[in-house]
Amino acid sequence: MDRALIEAQRQEMERLHHESILLHMSRAGKLLLRGQPFVCVADDEPYYMDVYRMIRMNARLRGKWSQECERRFRSAIETWIGQVPVRMSDTRVRG
Repeated sequence: MDRALIEAQRQEMERLHHESILLHMSRAGKLLLRGQPFVCVADDEPYYMDVYRMIRMNARLRGKWSQECERRFRSAIETWIGQVPVRMSDTRVRG
């Protein structure tokens, strides 16, 4: 068998494997597999931090918000504030 063909098939199998992992392991992938609607909010949307804060508040109330989640949240705030015009209320990190 041609080496180039074997390599192309290997690369395709690797790509499919990575896609399968993303589909089965990510929250969005699981929702897609179930046919369940969901909302995706990019970090350049003006309401991004509002949505992120709501997710944070809900997860904290359920005890599902880890220290790693908080670290990512605070990092997102720092990044977001540098990219988007900010209202004063957007700069507060609430308990």
